[in-house]
Amino acid sequence: MRASLALIVCAHRPRATHTQCRSPLDHAAAAHALPVVVPALQTYTKASAIIYAYYALQLFAIPEKFISDHHERPADAPLKLLVFFVRGSGLMIAGVAYAMYKLDVPLKLLVAFNAMVGLVYPWNAAYISKLPVKYPMHAMPEVLMAGLTVAGVLAL
Repeated sequence: MRASLALIVCAHRPRATHTQCRSPLDHAAAAHALPVVVPALQTYTKASAIIYAYYALQLFAIPEKFISDHHERPADAPLKLLVFFVRGSGLMIAGVAYAMYKLDVPLKLLVAFNAMVGLVYPWNAAYISKLPVKYPMHAMPEVLMAGLTVAGVLAL
């Protein structure tokens, strides 16, 4: 897999010359339309970062609305405590989104992270812990994380 990604990266370079691409396989990759994979990988990474940034902004800026849109709050759950944790989660997710957008995050790590976030957050809330989620709003993160996970697995 690393060799094929190296081939694709080399083939994708603007004005790739014989000195830039060292092996005959590199030249073969450059001759075939393989550069499409690199922009697809970048698109997957950027899409993941933008989705997390959007959720982070909501969690940090409007935690009460986010909670009420997605969950039936039990009477014994204090709103101030929920807001405290939701806002803090928003800040951490914003850091992750920034790292995805600016750093060279390996695809396997990004796909694993997306799958774990789907498992820990939306799928856990709805199907494992069976929390009182509100539909249709809660369907969005369930479908979004499933889509990101499947797209990532297909990109591996």
